[in-house]
Amino acid sequence: MSCLDYDKTWETMNNLEYTFNKIQALEGMVQYLQGAVDAGDIQVVKETTAAIADYLPKFIEEYDEASKRAWNNTVLKLDKPKERSPMDEYDDFENPVGHLNPL
Repeated sequence: MSCLDYDKTWETMNNLEYTFNKIQALEGMVQYLQGAVDAGDIQVVKETTAAIADYLPKFIEEYDEASKRAWNNTVLKLDKPKERSPMDEYDDFENPVGHLNPL
């Protein structure tokens, strides 16, 4: 049986989505940058590039932390399956002629 708490799991995954959405916001900044490049607006290119360079590392750091928290609060709290040996596959085997070969 797993040891997951619904509220903690929901909070963790919600935080992961929230931090990912910050990274997705960069898509708009890149499109804005491309428009400035196309228009030859060097000042906007410089400002937008500086903004992306300033914010991207922080967004990635926040996402990395949220991702690790999500992993730790979900996957690591699940019960690990028992390790199986090659002979374990025979545990579930039903001998169709078992009545002819009793143990």
